[in-house]
Amino acid sequence: MQIKQPIIPGNLKNISDITEELQFSMEYETDFDSVRISKAHEEELSFGGVYIKNSTIENSRLTNSDFSDCTFINVIIKGCDLSNCNFNNTYFKNCLIISSKLVGSSFKNTVQLETAYDNCNAELTDYNESKLKNIQLIDSDFSSALICQSEIKNIELKNVKLVNSTFFKTPLKDVNLTDCIIDGLIVSDNGAELRGATVDVYQAAMFAKLLGLNIE
Repeated sequence: MQIKQPIIPGNLKNISDITEELQFSMEYETDFDSVRISKAHEEELSFGGVYIKNSTIENSRLTNSDFSDCTFINVIIKGCDLSNCNFNNTYFKNCLIISSKLVGSSFKNTVQLETAYDNCNAELTDYNESKLKNIQLIDSDFSSALICQSEIKNIELKNVKLVNSTFFKTPLKDVNLTDCIIDGLIVSDNGAELRGATVDVYQAAMFAKLLGLNIE
């Protein structure tokens, strides 16, 4: 599956003081357009619905920050620690998240289109009631993630850990799970979410036990 890769402009504005830039953005209602946020180390920042586009966020630690209601279009996030952040009600399109830590972050009610996660630690993340379309998850850990009552369409999973993750009321039709570790995957008692998913023999046996079937 091909994901439209973000194309970042060559002449980015380097942001040295993220706090000052946020204050300016709030006061004058400006976007973060064609900027490079690099080596920012702050906690509990509020991005307050900022529109971020054609930009990169690199080698930064912005834990426990509030990105709710933000828009990310054509953005690369690389080498960042965004653990325990609030991304609720955000919109992502044509984004790439690489080698980053998202542990415990909340993405409730997000819309993500043409977005890829590569080599990310996304354990304990919350994607409840989200819409995910044309998504790639590569070499990433989504163990104990909550992806309930969500809409998934055209998702590619390569070497992804989904150990003890919950997909309650999230249909997995047409999702190929054969390259995933799905031990302890949590679905409804009747396994309705699994209808139409592709699994290997080992996974099929595991799900059979989940559904109370006896295999001889």
